[in-house]
Amino acid sequence: MIHFFLVGLLGGILLFAGCSISGNITDFKRSTTRVSSLKIEKSNKLVILDGGAQRQVKLKNIRNVSLQPEVSKTFHKQLFYLAVISFKDGTSIGSFEEGKKQTYVAVDKYLFGKSGGGIYRVLLSDISKLEIISR
Repeated sequence: MIHFFLVGLLGGILLFAGCSISGNITDFKRSTTRVSSLKIEKSNKLVILDGGAQRQVKLKNIRNVSLQPEVSKTFHKQLFYLAVISFKDGTSIGSFEEGKKQTYVAVDKYLFGKSGGGIYRVLLSDISKLEIISR
């Protein structure tokens, strides 16, 4: 067990090298935490189902992600939550309104960062909103 903790800790520390994305993370209890050096586990890309297409978008290209866990789906053994995503270029995809085009985000990966002088780690499935505030 200690081995897995140390491997995870080292992996988390290595993730922060050269990363400059900061943001606010809001959980489902409406608690918001300011986090610097944000990174998504492994690829640093958000996996998105947009209509019939699956895409991967780098975190640095995203401005906001809002998630709604009440509407979810499984695709290729991954859990996805209904989402509304705004990109830094001003475009957005998804809607929480019925009858409009719906977009989903894979929520089975960890979001890492630094907060309060320590390492911050949360599963995407445990957040309701991610707001990127600086790059």
